Amino acid sequence: MRKKIVTGMLAVSLVFMMTGCCLSHDWQEATCTEPKTCSKCGETEGEVSGHTWEEATCTAPKTCSVCGETEGEALGHALSEATYWEAAACSVCGETVGDVLAPAFEELGVKGQFMEVGETYDYSTALHTRQEYIDMILDDFKERFGVEGDYADFTDFFMEGVYGDVDSFEIDGEMVAVTEENLMRQFSEGFGVTGNFENLTEVFLTAFEKNAGIDLDARITARATVTDYQVFDSDETHEGKEGYEWKTVEMQIEYDTPDEGGNVFYGYDSYYIKDEEGGQGDGEYGEYEPDWDNEATHTVSWKGQDYTECRAILTESNTGWVEDAEGNSSLTCTLKFDFLYPKGYDGGLLYLSDYKNRGVRPDNFANTDENTLFFRLQ
Repeated sequence: MRKKIVTGMLAVSLVFMMTGCCLSHDWQEATCTEPKTCSKCGETEGEVSGHTWEEATCTAPKTCSVCGETEGEALGHALSEATYWEAAACSVCGETVGDVLAPAFEELGVKGQFMEVGETYDYSTALHTRQEYIDMILDDFKERFGVEGDYADFTDFFMEGVYGDVDSFEIDGEMVAVTEENLMRQFSEGFGVTGNFENLTEVFLTAFEKNAGIDLDARITARATVTDYQVFDSDETHEGKEGYEWKTVEMQIEYDTPDEGGNVFYGYDSYYIKDEEGGQGDGEYGEYEPDWDNEATHTVSWKGQDYTECRAILTESNTGWVEDAEGNSSLTCTLKFDFLYPKGYDGGLLYLSDYKNRGVRPDNFANTDENTLFFRLQ
């Protein structure tokens, strides 16, 4: 009897071994790529679940939300251009990338002091520009030689205006060619000046300085104060304009050197934009002078919009030289600046620069130094 039971159990075992079936399956749930499967015998049941795809985004490829498998590549951002007030932003997902553009004033490391309302600052400046001395002496020589026309410097004046029709002239009884080198020799000996002169203009300025007893690099120190700053939409004398606001600045500059006079060179620029991208236009003085046409309009770009009706108005007055009871003289120059700017615009930049820079475009603030005074219209 026992032999029969053993024989039966062996038979059952052989059947299970031959069929590969389990007495009890241990099922693993179906996945995206595999059907329901027994971990013991490998038997499967049903079908795979299939991926549940989430569409690709700017930063991630097409991705299965169940198993995390990816397909393809991320779409990448569709970025706008960064501006001075907003970083580059993706038009699809809204994410910002990077930083706002650095304002030109900060990027270029401009030197100078920022003025605060009511504070007084020393303002050192040249009495005249070298070009003013050149023009003054040239005017005198034009009259002496009977020459007309405009000449950039003394080399131009003598080579073209005086000796333009001749090939040679006499120095110490010797005929020599009309060259700048020979002209420098003639005039330096005649004026009694010596030095390693680079051009004829240097010879004349050195002689003028010596013989007239004038210091071409003479400077004076004045005192500059922003006495008032207002921001408003309109008043009795300032007509309002939709989308714009007025910013008015009153500045006083006081001199106490009546024997030397007083000069001031002032202008306006943009805190944000480099000059070649939209500075002020050429004026009547030399190569450059700020535009103070009180009737003209100019354009300012602000937060993606061009404002074409901006204005810059200047009113200037002075007290003349006034002597106090102790015999001290002073002159106060009052400058009133009225700007019509886009509402909220903080890029207006007034400056007081060394008078020696007058007539030279302040290319990307290159002519500024610690002596330059700025006032930002915020």
